[in-house]
Amino acid sequence: MISKALNATIGVFAVFIGLIMVLFFPYPVFQIIKSLFSSSLPADTMYVLVLGKDDANEAGSDRTDFIGVLGLNTKTKEVFLLSIPRDLRVDYVVKKFETRVEKINAIYKTYGLTDLENIIGELLGIPIHRYVILDYNAFKILGDELGPIKIFVKEPMHYDDYQQNLHIHFDPGMVEMDGQKLLEYVRFRYDKMGDLGRIERQHQVLKAVMESARAKLNLFKTAAIFTKLLKEDLETNLDLAEVIALYLKFKELSNLSLITLPTMLTRSADLVVDQEKLNDLKNNIRTFKFSIDTSRPKVVFINNSTGNRYDFERKINKLVENTENLKYDYFFVNLKESETYFKKNENYVLILSEDMNKIQKAQNILDRLNLKDENKFRPTISKGLDAYYSLIYELSSSRIYIQDADLLVLIGS
Repeated sequence: MISKALNATIGVFAVFIGLIMVLFFPYPVFQIIKSLFSSSLPADTMYVLVLGKDDANEAGSDRTDFIGVLGLNTKTKEVFLLSIPRDLRVDYVVKKFETRVEKINAIYKTYGLTDLENIIGELLGIPIHRYVILDYNAFKILGDELGPIKIFVKEPMHYDDYQQNLHIHFDPGMVEMDGQKLLEYVRFRYDKMGDLGRIERQHQVLKAVMESARAKLNLFKTAAIFTKLLKEDLETNLDLAEVIALYLKFKELSNLSLITLPTMLTRSADLVVDQEKLNDLKNNIRTFKFSIDTSRPKVVFINNSTGNRYDFERKINKLVENTENLKYDYFFVNLKESETYFKKNENYVLILSEDMNKIQKAQNILDRLNLKDENKFRPTISKGLDAYYSLIYELSSSRIYIQDADLLVLIGS
């Protein structure tokens, strides 16, 4: 009798709590219930345009600071995030017979969201099903809700802007970040790697937030965070039912492929799409299979001489002749700022890969360079890190972005 009475009391209490939730929080509860019984996702394979904006009262802050495409396969549970460089030059058809070349990060501000969706969809050969526009302040909310978020800080990061009341101070090492610290880390942009460093930190934070989300998110917390973000820091055409459906599909997500749109630099120093590599990428995007060739080393050659382009290319052809199973790229640039670390007309090799098998396969190139011992090094905190960052910063300033290199070779005379 007591047990029945207790059960009845618990039942009445549960109904009472349920009524309160429906009366005072009708929208989230209704959407959660709806998502449990039906999936409103537009397709088994979804492509979501992701834009990040830093509304920090800066000139150009209404431009897109981050542009990416999130791919979600609800059947295989595979996910990728494709990052698109902000300086990428794209053709924009203004009128029927008038085409302009624009930086892709200016399209949203100048022509609007729909045009940006169309350009990216046509570029990648996919439909854009949904969009998400995040203010960077969203990272503060995510950090507070899911934190502390553990981030490994690679180098000292110190910056003060009293006008914006922005004060960023991190020392190297593992740092547990709350929302404010996470926001500061993402907004930092004054390191030697420039834009390349910011993209790397964005990917790093995304991975860390995902790990924390797997451990701490549940159905109702997902709905609560989404609703909170919608108030000020998030604009999207995903509704709550779709967000919950995606949470249920991907809550056990253990793998995220982070990739970057393949680009190349023209003779006029414009960053454009590498069409040959893009064709392969389009197939990867459709199949969600991003195989990485781990057998062949990739060597990137950088000019470090006072000679001309012809001499530079002739040296490279001599170095790579009779060399099989090697990928390589080269950039003719007149290094200036990096001369502090790299003496002009000398050869240098920076070993970026930890794969000794790849390094061994490229050994014949190293043998032909007649390197001094001190001109061959692996950038670490104890040796050569400042030199490496100085070089990467100077290259990125010329819109040269080094991707997936195992060896970085400076070619002197």
